[in-house]
Amino acid sequence: MVKSDRKGMELWEILVLGVMRQELNVNYDRIHYLANSDIVINFGHKMLKKEEELLQVKADSFPVGANVHFPTDLNLMWDAARKCIDIATWFNNNEKITGWRKSKAWKGKLKSTLRASSKACSSGGKNKQERVYSIVSLYLELGEKLKKKNDDLLHKTECFSLIAT
Repeated sequence: MVKSDRKGMELWEILVLGVMRQELNVNYDRIHYLANSDIVINFGHKMLKKEEELLQVKADSFPVGANVHFPTDLNLMWDAARKCIDIATWFNNNEKITGWRKSKAWKGKLKSTLRASSKACSSGGKNKQERVYSIVSLYLELGEKLKKKNDDLLHKTECFSLIAT
């Protein structure tokens, strides 16, 4: 690693800004503006990190393009959905944003549908393709409903006005 006098970003900042860029579908100039405003980074630390806790992040130093194949993407959707629900629950508890008192039920529904989808994919038998299609379609519908619910939450938060404009 080359030592320089320039201050770089920590892995946490890179992670938060990368997720924001993808989710907001904005260009690098907008992300640069947001990064310089420090609002988003401070919010992320306040929401997800305890004061005395060290952040442990794994990163790959050599990015390689890869295709994610079914059913691995089922697990990726579960990870994303779980984190969306955790963040929404944080807003519900700390910022008094309404509409998320049933977050455990959402997690339960998504997790049970994930398990049913994984079981349908791994088991054989008659009409396997139809069973997989049916349960995975249900899982995707739940994901779409969660996305809409999260979009509504995002519009209710004051942070949205700072990010979206």
